[in-house]
Amino acid sequence: MEKADNKNFLILKKVSVTFFLYINVYITTGYMMKFF
Repeated sequence: MEKADNKNFLILKKVSVTFFLYINVYITTGYMMKFF
């Protein structure tokens, strides 16, 4: 059971990081569109 929880936690962490990077790219692109 602990291993399954750990696996879920790692997947959640991976999704969070991916989501964070996606938002960073989206915001950066938004600024580029605004300034150029």
